[in-house]
Amino acid sequence: MKSSLKLFVCLLMGLTGACSAPPSPTAVLQALTTPTAQVQGALRLDEPVQGQMTGRGRHEWTLRAEGGQQLRFDVSADWLVFMDILSSDGTLVGRQTAWQTTAQDGVYRVVVEGRYGDGPYRLSVSWLNRPTSTPTPSPTPTSIPATVTPIPLGAGDVQVTLRWFDTDADLDLYVTDPGGTTISFNNTRSPSGGELDVDVIPCNRRTERVENIFWPSGRSPRGTYVVGLHYHPSCRDLGVARYEITVRVVGREPQVFTGTIRYDERLSITSFSR
Repeated sequence: MKSSLKLFVCLLMGLTGACSAPPSPTAVLQALTTPTAQVQGALRLDEPVQGQMTGRGRHEWTLRAEGGQQLRFDVSADWLVFMDILSSDGTLVGRQTAWQTTAQDGVYRVVVEGRYGDGPYRLSVSWLNRPTSTPTPSPTPTSIPATVTPIPLGAGDVQVTLRWFDTDADLDLYVTDPGGTTISFNNTRSPSGGELDVDVIPCNRRTERVENIFWPSGRSPRGTYVVGLHYHPSCRDLGVARYEITVRVVGREPQVFTGTIRYDERLSITSFSR
């Protein structure tokens, strides 16, 4: 009977193999009272997510990391919340509301646990040593073929425009507003008034290569905006693609960022304040 109880507790606590010693009463109580984590999905670097927890709950997220990436994990809420971070082999490597590490290859599990309250929480993983593009003082001269009709773009207090110059590449523009909402091809509008009004998937189509995100006059919130770029694997792999991103903020000179991006790569381009 004792050995059966011991095995049950070991399994309940998520341990592999037999326990080397009988579990303590504290360990038994913790295993019996800790709620099962609800799987939420995969995290992406530099793309914060917001979860909603009811009562004393546990949410589990996953993150695939590459060796050498310097990562910072952050969780915040208006109530008591913390996170456990586990490596690929299940080892607990961090337990707090903010944690920084140099990653190893593999999948990390991030378990957010709420205590004494419920409501929304915000979770993010920042890539601290991600390569960034260097702004240039003026745009690289480019032209649209005479047979391609320019696409009209929305404009306002804030406008971020992406153009690229390789036929089969599919590049995607991301802008995160001061409230933490990211506008992109899969979330084209934000509560703050921002909108992705042009989203081109060129592949072999003869069309202008452009994407545009803007906030109309009088609608852009104050705070920090973050611009990102992804070479989406929906078209042919060209190895690298050349891009140009122009940031316009009312009352200021435009900023232009140029560079190259590899197939399925993500880049953090810049951040700016309004």
